[in-house]
Amino acid sequence: MDVTDLAINKLIILYILNKLNKPSTNSQLTQIILENNLINYFTLQQYISELINTGFINTITDNKKQYLVISSKGSDTLNFFLNRIPDAKIEQLDDYFENKNESTQKIEPAAEYMPIKDGFEVNLILKKGAKNLIEIKLPVKTMEDIELIRTNWKNSGEDIYNNLTNLLNKK
Repeated sequence: MDVTDLAINKLIILYILNKLNKPSTNSQLTQIILENNLINYFTLQQYISELINTGFINTITDNKKQYLVISSKGSDTLNFFLNRIPDAKIEQLDDYFENKNESTQKIEPAAEYMPIKDGFEVNLILKKGAKNLIEIKLPVKTMEDIELIRTNWKNSGEDIYNNLTNLLNKK
């Protein structure tokens, strides 16, 4: 491995820690690197150790567990040399984090209502992060109906969405 590859691999490690934006364990960092086939395990451990020893990564110990976090020196270096990381690697990691974030986002049901001519309209929304998965508008007559629908949506909205999706995707 030449010096350029070594530098790029260390920048990739800094990029990941910067992207995580929170203290991470060696295991978490290693998992990301290995899942993306970026650096082999033994070389990665050597690089992490070197980055710690040179002050590009700081360690934090909390509850007897050690965490890694990019230092200000590491952040400055990453910002200065970011263009040295191949675009394909940046895209790969950005896609990885985007998909990881989407898969870990919680699904949240929301229900709002407004008066209309013959009663009310209930707007049921199922959100995942900032994205609406589904939005359903129902006419209802009474406040009791609204409360029942809101409670059922809160408790079963995700199941209703999954059942509806399955029904609509049936051949």
